[in-house]
Amino acid sequence: MEKQISISKADKLSKLEFRDFIAKLDAEASKVPGATHGDIPGTLEHTFAGGMYIRKMTLPAGMAFTTKIHKKEHVYFILSGEVTVLTELGKVRLKGPYQGVTKVGTQRAMYAHEETVWVTVHVTDSKDLKQIENEVIAKSFDEIDELEKISEPGGLQ
Repeated sequence: MEKQISISKADKLSKLEFRDFIAKLDAEASKVPGATHGDIPGTLEHTFAGGMYIRKMTLPAGMAFTTKIHKKEHVYFILSGEVTVLTELGKVRLKGPYQGVTKVGTQRAMYAHEETVWVTVHVTDSKDLKQIENEVIAKSFDEIDELEKISEPGGLQ
C-alpha cells in the first residue's frame, strides 16, 4: 500500500521521504489545468551588480508552487508578504520583512497567503540567465548528492 503524506506531517520526514514527497507534489501539480512549470512570466525582475545576480519574484496571493533545487548557498529576503514554506526541515510561516540563507540541496514547496516579494542574491560573474541557472540550480537531487560526495572529507578534490 502506498504511503500517503500530508503537508501537516511533512515536518517529520527524512531527507529521502521529503524528496519523494516533493516529487509527487510536482507530479500532481502538473496535472492541474493551467499549471505552469518553471518561471512565471511577469513575476521576475533581474538585476546585476558587482559580481552578483539579484532575482526578484513577486508571488501572487493564493499561489502554491515548488521551487527549483538549489546547488549553491545564497541569501534571500522577503521584502513584503507572507508565505508558508515547506522543506525537509519542516514547515514555517514567514512574513516580510525577513532574511534567510538557502542551503545547498534546498527545494521548497510554498504557498503565498498574500502577494509576496521574494529576492535572492547569487554570486556570479555571468549576466547570462541560462548560464546562471546552470551554475546555481541542480537538475536533480542526484546532482546534489554528487556535490556532497565531492565536498566530504576524503572525497574528490
